[in-house]
Amino acid sequence: MCSSDLLAGPDGRLLHRFAGVPGDIGEGLRPAGSLALAAGGRARLLGRGTVWALTWTTAGPCGARAILGSGFRRVAFLATLRRAGLLA
Repeated sequence: MCSSDLLAGPDGRLLHRFAGVPGDIGEGLRPAGSLALAAGGRARLLGRGTVWALTWTTAGPCGARAILGSGFRRVAFLATLRRAGLLA
């Protein structure tokens, strides 16, 4: 694994960031569309309720990327990723 981070908010929300983790992040979550990344390219959105995942691939040895969020409704998850500069 290349890297992984966990951010926890005081409200109980969690964000997990993964880089270079092969496999299916968000396995079992429903497909929920495709979104434009701020750096170019597209990412796959998966989730429902308060569990969401965004997955995409970049070049290089740690190219598999994902953000997994829990405790977020869809709108709040996407707004957080936009404020972080990840989504267009």
